[in-house]
Amino acid sequence: LLEPDTVIVPDTFPYDMVIYPNETAGLLTKKIVYNKTNNKVSEQLSNYYIKDTHKSRGLKVIDAGTNYYHSVYEINQKSIQLMNSQNFTYSTSGNGECIENNVQYSYIRNGKKRFSPVKITQLSSKGDTIEMLLYYPEDFSGDGSVFDKMIIRNILSPTVKKEVFKNGEQISGKQTVFRFYITATNDTLIVPSYTQVLEDHIYKTVQWFDTYNDKGRLLESHGIDGIHNCVIYGYGGTLPAASLTNTSYAQINTALSSNDFEIINNPESDAALRTVFNNLRQLLPDAYITSNTYKPLIGKTSETDANNITNYYEYDDFGRLIKVFNQDMKLIKKYQYHIKDVK
Repeated sequence: LLEPDTVIVPDTFPYDMVIYPNETAGLLTKKIVYNKTNNKVSEQLSNYYIKDTHKSRGLKVIDAGTNYYHSVYEINQKSIQLMNSQNFTYSTSGNGECIENNVQYSYIRNGKKRFSPVKITQLSSKGDTIEMLLYYPEDFSGDGSVFDKMIIRNILSPTVKKEVFKNGEQISGKQTVFRFYITATNDTLIVPSYTQVLEDHIYKTVQWFDTYNDKGRLLESHGIDGIHNCVIYGYGGTLPAASLTNTSYAQINTALSSNDFEIINNPESDAALRTVFNNLRQLLPDAYITSNTYKPLIGKTSETDANNITNYYEYDDFGRLIKVFNQDMKLIKKYQYHIKDVK
């Protein structure tokens, strides 16, 4: 701890924190697409709303040998939201004629400002108005339902319901029903249960989300056609090691041994993991299986499709993909990277 008489607060040093005036740095504000004859194909202009939300304070201390210098600095926390965009699609003749569509984003519902857009309005050059209304857990809270728990857990961003109107008439709708899910470790998760779409003014269920892992990742789902889709997560349950269609997770659990699951969870080599899934293809001949191996934190090292054809991926020391090989280890793609001086 510093003694009071050893602390000096000068007028000019340490200097204030550097504040960059360009608050939209890194945000897309303008995008232009040209064809091979250098004529504009499309153009997009975006505008953002920036607002200070709150301030954080910090203490900067510098050891100057016999004394210490300190100063208090503030960091403004900002909310940056896309407010509108203009989209132009140009004639292929290059005569400058274009079709314009304007999109506006609204973040206020019932007098309260939201972080996600609640209404997106598109005005076409033909005079049509397309409105998309988006609803979040906040819009369904207050009745002791699962949405109250979502708000307590700060799960605010999932879109619960989406309605689309054209010139005031509803043309589509989609909603997701959420539920509590008890995992194998007795954790209680909040996950999607099923999805419904609007047909003939009635919401009908079109997809069910059946099983999740302990990390809340979807393992099994099925649609109205009754076909089940499954994902097997490996590498500590963090990466999708295989995707399977036309089988259930119960069948997978029966086909794989505990040793197989240990290899999937912590593979000692890519070859060992590929062997597990090659065997699984034999045990589940009616399933369409795509499997992957990874170099964690880098990327996919191999992918084997439903026809048991494998491609291999190679990365440089910076973790960038540089080569793709086919199943015969023949090079089929090569990537080169060049650093451009932007000064």
